Amino acid sequence: RFTRRGVDPAPLADHGLVSELLTRLSNAAGPATSTCAGPGTPGVNTTTTTPETKSSASVSTIISLLSTLCRGSPSITHDLLRSELPDAIEKALKGDERCSLDSMRLVDLLLVLLFEGRKALSRTGMGCVGAGQLIPRFRRMESAGEKSHRQLIDCIRSKDTDALVEAIDSGGIEVNFMDDVGQTLLNWASAFGTQEMVEFLCDRGQRSSSLHYAACFGRPAIAKVLLRHGANPDLRDEDGKTPLDKARERIDEGHREVAAILQSPGEWMIPAEKEKKTDAVESDDSGEPKGDPEMAPVYLRRLLPVFCNTFQSTMLASIRKASLNLIKKMVHYIQPSLLVEACSPESPTYNFGTMLVEVIATVLDNEEDEDGHLVVLQIIQDLMTKAQDIFLDHFARLGVFSKVLQLAGPQDSQESQSNKKDENEENEQEPLLDDANDMLPGKAYHWRDWCICRGRDCLYIWSDAAALELSNGSNGWFRFILDGKLATMYSSGSPEGGTDSSGKGRNTETLTTEENRGEFLEKLQRARAQVKPNTPSQPILSRPGPARLVVGNWALASRKDGELHIHNSDGQQQATILREDLPGFIFESNRGTKHSFTAETSLGPEFAAGWTGKRGKRLRSKIEAMKQKVKVQAQEIYEKYFKAAQAQPRGVVAKLGNIVAQIERACQKQHMNNRESFTVWREILQGALEELTQLLQEEGVVSAYELHSSGLVQALLSLLSTSCWDEGLHSNKSSKLQKQRVRVFKSCFKEKDGESGGVKSAPILVHKLVSVLESIEKLPVYLYDTPGSGYGLQILTRRLRFRLEKAEGCSLIDRTGRSLKMEPLSTVAQLERYLLKMVAKQWYDYERSTFAFVRKLKEGQKLTFRHQHDFDENGIIYWIGTNAKTSPEWVNPGQYGLVMVTSSDGRNLPYGRLEDILSRDSSALNCHTNDDKRAWFAIDLGLWVLPSSYTLRHARGYGRSALRNWLFQVSKDGLNWTTLYTHVDDGSLNEPGSTSSWPLEPPTEEAQGWRHIRLQQTGKNASGQTHYLSLSGFEIYGTVTGVCEDLGKAAKEAEANLRRQRRLLRTQVLKHLLVGARVVRGLDWKWRDQDGNPPGEGTVTG
Repeated sequence: RFTRRGVDPAPLADHGLVSELLTRLSNAAGPATSTCAGPGTPGVNTTTTTPETKSSASVSTIISLLSTLCRGSPSITHDLLRSELPDAIEKALKGDERCSLDSMRLVDLLLVLLFEGRKALSRTGMGCVGAGQLIPRFRRMESAGEKSHRQLIDCIRSKDTDALVEAIDSGGIEVNFMDDVGQTLLNWASAFGTQEMVEFLCDRGQRSSSLHYAACFGRPAIAKVLLRHGANPDLRDEDGKTPLDKARERIDEGHREVAAILQSPGEWMIPAEKEKKTDAVESDDSGEPKGDPEMAPVYLRRLLPVFCNTFQSTMLASIRKASLNLIKKMVHYIQPSLLVEACSPESPTYNFGTMLVEVIATVLDNEEDEDGHLVVLQIIQDLMTKAQDIFLDHFARLGVFSKVLQLAGPQDSQESQSNKKDENEENEQEPLLDDANDMLPGKAYHWRDWCICRGRDCLYIWSDAAALELSNGSNGWFRFILDGKLATMYSSGSPEGGTDSSGKGRNTETLTTEENRGEFLEKLQRARAQVKPNTPSQPILSRPGPARLVVGNWALASRKDGELHIHNSDGQQQATILREDLPGFIFESNRGTKHSFTAETSLGPEFAAGWTGKRGKRLRSKIEAMKQKVKVQAQEIYEKYFKAAQAQPRGVVAKLGNIVAQIERACQKQHMNNRESFTVWREILQGALEELTQLLQEEGVVSAYELHSSGLVQALLSLLSTSCWDEGLHSNKSSKLQKQRVRVFKSCFKEKDGESGGVKSAPILVHKLVSVLESIEKLPVYLYDTPGSGYGLQILTRRLRFRLEKAEGCSLIDRTGRSLKMEPLSTVAQLERYLLKMVAKQWYDYERSTFAFVRKLKEGQKLTFRHQHDFDENGIIYWIGTNAKTSPEWVNPGQYGLVMVTSSDGRNLPYGRLEDILSRDSSALNCHTNDDKRAWFAIDLGLWVLPSSYTLRHARGYGRSALRNWLFQVSKDGLNWTTLYTHVDDGSLNEPGSTSSWPLEPPTEEAQGWRHIRLQQTGKNASGQTHYLSLSGFEIYGTVTGVCEDLGKAAKEAEANLRRQRRLLRTQVLKHLLVGARVVRGLDWKWRDQDGNPPGEGTVTG
């Protein structure tokens, strides 16, 4: 309430609220487990920790309260900055991911307050208004006003910016009017409107905080505008959630971008005018210090090493990114004198320089982190302007010079030539083909960056920003995907079904939308698949003119350069306009209003690659611009600071080079093997090794990079093993020489270690060699049992690259250039086994008669399979898939034709594949039939079985589609079925992946058994509304009495019968199919049961 009314909340802190919050923040990470932790916080001796969900929610609340108090009250901020806050932050950073990220959010705000001051937090007109000014927001309007307000909401939803601006400028609308459910215009615009609408409303004094809506609908550009206009990122909604909490609820690209912005809102809160201030204005302001100059150095000195440590001790990308951004800000703000002081040997943080440069080197080592590279180059730039001498030394030690040079890439002359070549190639590709005069199915077309192809009944136009489906028979409506959401556009300009307007999460409607999006994508992929691979794409309408291309009811024309107009023959004045530089489209409605639909996020990989496999211009330019920026900045830094420094190597590098030369000389002398050299080589080697031990004992002098680049590792290797000097000698002789060298090495290191008393050079050398291995392999070596590390094998999530070479021989399939995806913890043996399947015949590729399980059953013995637990290794399906347990790896019998699976939907299920019903994967697959009352799955086992029990696993997909009413049936011929178990309202299966087993009692007189199994649905599933038959696992137990040779005979006969009926339909029935003919439901006329039971007749209308 204090915040909403713009009143200082200082009275809230009168009774110890701040100290209570700090105590809770200190305890938020739970009991300290790290051995290197500071003094324990009183009262944290309890062994039980708060459950994760509860603790993360409470940390978020603590941080929000502290942030809100700091924003609202200068006095609370002043006292808080002088309290135990740094200790509390340091302890909270040791907590889980959520706890760390929330603490960093608070630090982000503190940095703004410390260095920019309170002026940077808010702009007038938003977030800090007086109570009197709020009255108009709650005034109810008369019905006419409400009606016009509803019309404005329609303008916002249909993205008609001009109409909104005109309505408000004409003065008829109150900007801060709130409708009967408490929503303001800015809330609507943040959820559904354009960026221009949001900026316009903010500039007109709109005062609600609509960040929750921008976060909920994943709109990064809107979130930035709202923060720039002073929106408070710590306000909570009626559910107690901050905008950041809302953004984290979904994981698509837009929501991830909003979460990243709200993680560091300080970057966007500092007004842009700050940068535009003239020198005169700056001199006026200089009299009054910005921020808190007294406490700023204290926080920098304390927190910079803490965040360097946080970065190095975590493997979580989110924490690394957030801590690196805070390091960048602090390095930017720090005074040069303070930076020099922090790195001086007398300072308690003397090793800060090394820590900071190690962070920089780690980020530069990650080839794929373009964002990180940009941040790190900005840090290097600041360090070079503030403490060049100190940090040039550190950079030389850790090889940062060469890493930055690598980022800068080849020199400009070569670069420009290659760019020209690329441009020429692109330009050459375009004019090769003339513009198409017509659009045919199975051909590839393009207009600028938009790809076009014809499906069976639609025209598809897509880029990496949007995809349009123009149905041939449409009267002006069309479907489109923008920002990952599918919607239908009608002639009014208002799309429908595009968003979940409640913002409350995924409900049935959004699930249906996702299903429809999948169907849209599937149809598009089918149309694309008709185009032969490597077919050149033909341009259309590349120059403006009168030419028109007509497909169905749609006509495409280009009147202006860089614009494509799409008209519908029934659509009166409406038009859809594509522009070369617009990531989306403009829709002109029948009323003449223009609605702009611009993508905030790209559509993803399924749309991004066009016919040529090249990225679209927008996506390409986004990534290329980032790479180019990194390249230019790296080039500037290298030329300005590093080039000259690299030309003058440090003294220690020369010493190491000398030691390497001496070791090699000693080995050479020893190999000459004359009396004179017998003592000489020993003396040379001793001298070199003694110098090395001295260097190692001077702490921090030699870095891993210098050890590697000097050639010392190779020199030591040839010294301690049988070296290249020993080639050509008898093995006994070379072994003898090696032992002599090892003795000298041992004596040097032992003597030195004995003399120095404290520091031992042998362990130091081992540590250095391990760090060399880390730096060159880019795979950090950690002790997994380190208390408090908690990350363990997560470090192996690094991407490894493999290159496969084609062996000699013509029988192999050429898989050159194919990608290979694998789990990070795969073994080489698993990889070999996987590749072997591609190049060598497996057991299931041979004749059925050769299978071990078939041969075993032909011997005449009966085999009994007993159930122990769900999906154990005792079932018949497992036995078939492992070839009677002779193969180490189970294969899905349905996938390789070892059993035959059929369904009521034929071969193609709406989701999943037929063989998925036999899956043994504990994480359920999405596999279900259509919503059909008589849905069934059947399996021809190819064996005669007397079943004793069976097991099912429920699929994922539709949340509540678990089986409730079904029959377990068996058959000898696949035509006549016997029911062994009738399930009525059986609630055994519930959640996706849940399993259950049921005992079976076959008739006692049956001796041979059955070969066909069928699961026949008899009623509604768990939803109580639909009849989807969902299954993701099946296993059966019992006695196998024999084997069949004619596997799948019944299924093949049924399919042949189906083909016969279709042929009859084509040759006989279609002759009589005319408009007005009467038809009934059957083989090729399918509709649900709208015509009642028994089925009625329908009329052909077109």
